[in-house]
Amino acid sequence: MRILFRILAGIVGLSLASCLLAPWLAYEVALARMGTLPVPPRPLATPQQQAEVWQRAGGEGPLVVEPLNPYGFVLALVGRDRVRPGEEIAYWVARAHLMDQADQGGMLGGQIRSAALTVWLTRHWPAEELATAAHAAARSQASGQRP
Repeated sequence: MRILFRILAGIVGLSLASCLLAPWLAYEVALARMGTLPVPPRPLATPQQQAEVWQRAGGEGPLVVEPLNPYGFVLALVGRDRVRPGEEIAYWVARAHLMDQADQGGMLGGQIRSAALTVWLTRHWPAEELATAAHAAARSQASGQRP
């Protein structure tokens, strides 16, 4: 009976650890398989252009991007009705960068890479760089070029 209890406790513990580590592991693996990460844009867009991107994303007030982590991203998917404007801008930049890369892993792999890059961008780029890159991506998309 004790052996059965220990085996069951081990299985439950391993399952719990897997659930807790899964978002970070998916994030790290997706970034490792990505190849190249985007380079911050230079020069920055004008404050007016940044404000236009912010408003298009639904932002009000000053341009603010809160850093995400893989757990927060998963919780936001299931717990919120709408993404925050800063997350939307980071997603636009991630999508534009990934469109330039060869397809790796199909639709699910693409979604995971997009989520991982969105998280990475909010952690490593300031809001002004994200707005600049989103503005450049929108401009190239409007001119008929792939971002």
